[in-house]
Parts: sequence; structure tokens; C-alpha cells
Amino acid sequence: FERIANLLLDTQNIIFDDSPNQKFAIQNSNFLITDWSGLSFEYAFGYNRPILFIDTKQKIRNQKWMVLNLPRLEDIIRTKIGRVISPKNFDNLNSEIKKLENFQNNSSKSSNFVYNVGSATSKSCNFIEKEFYV
Repeated sequence: FERIANLLLDTQNIIFDDSPNQKFAIQNSNFLITDWSGLSFEYAFGYNRPILFIDTKQKIRNQKWMVLNLPRLEDIIRTKIGRVISPKNFDNLNSEIKKLENFQNNSSKSSNFVYNVGSATSKSCNFIEKEFYV
């Protein structure tokens, strides 16, 4: 971590943000480089920008997830909201980043992942009012 951070400190056009509040970096970046972070969903759906995923070992917090016999959202969506690169292919990192410039993030257009686009606030308020304040 420290070695990578030090390499990026003097690099133009790269924001290395390890603070708990990444708002500035997220709002001012053209793409995100991450692993399996949940931040990728916020970035893709909130900003409709592409992501370069480093294909590291998954962080599995629920060891019983396989009991459900369902695919993991992360496995399904990664190639729809960005590109995936193996750490073994870091020699191609610049090439992968260039490909992100033309990558079409389809996250917000997909009804499989986003519901009530343009009316989520009113739909949510109506649901809460109906369910809890009958």
C-alpha cells in the first residue's frame, strides 16, 4: 500500500485518496480503480462513470453465501460497469485505462439493477408513508 501510494504522489492526473471521505476524489475523477469495493456501485450508479477493477481475491464476509445458490451481484455487474484486469497483467495497465475513455457504463440504463430512475425519491417516500403511517 505505502509503496503504491508513494509512487502515485507525484503523478499528474491521479488522485490517490485513502481518506474515509472520498467525496472530492469521486466527484473529480473520470474513472475509478478499485478491487471489490462497494464504492464501485456508488461510483457507477451515482456518477455513471467507468471502473477498472483489479481482480484480487474476493472479500467474503458471509461464509454461508453459497447456501442461497444465487450469483453474486459483484460477479454479474463488474463487466457492465467497467473493465477487469488481473494483477498479472499490470504491464497492460495504461492500455486498460485508455480503453476506459471509450467505455460505455450501462449501469443506470439497466432495469435489472436500477429501479424507478427519475422517480426513486417519490416512490420511496410513498412506500414508507404507506407502510409505516397507514
